[in-house]
Amino acid sequence: VSQSRYGAVEIPISMYFYKEMESTGPTLEIGNVLKRYFPNLKHDVVDKYEIYENVKNEDIEFFKPKDRYKFILAVSTLEHVGFDGFENLDLGKLNRSIENITKNLLAPGGCFVATFPLKYNPSIDSLFFDTNFFNERYALQRGVFNFWKEVSLDKARNGLPKSKTAFVKHIVTGK
Repeated sequence: VSQSRYGAVEIPISMYFYKEMESTGPTLEIGNVLKRYFPNLKHDVVDKYEIYENVKNEDIEFFKPKDRYKFILAVSTLEHVGFDGFENLDLGKLNRSIENITKNLLAPGGCFVATFPLKYNPSIDSLFFDTNFFNERYALQRGVFNFWKEVSLDKARNGLPKSKTAFVKHIVTGK
């Protein structure tokens, strides 16, 4: 992929998982990303701040729908939970939100997929590296001429300095 924007990698990878999982049951997207690119997709979206047609404006930490989802996807969204936005810094908010996702949102045997930049929010970095929450983990690094390549998790963790414009993207899946 030769585009410099992270979406050049995240959107195709997210759509791969979306297409793989959409027939398994109800789908939830955390953060309104995919419908911007593919407005005809049929899934629920929860996004606390974005006012958009058919988007549930609720906080993911407290969102409790009637039914659970077989597939939950978060595209470059979780790194913002409790870390930036319109609220005070709350580094515990991400963990409480993940707990809500696993206890109240994700159906038994369901799949959760998230994409996020490394070294932007220390809470999500810790969730990725220091827990078993994600049972499949992948890292991509943007290189020369904005080409992306897969790198080892060790290189992703130790390879780049902290930056608000991190050059490493993690594509992670957890089931």
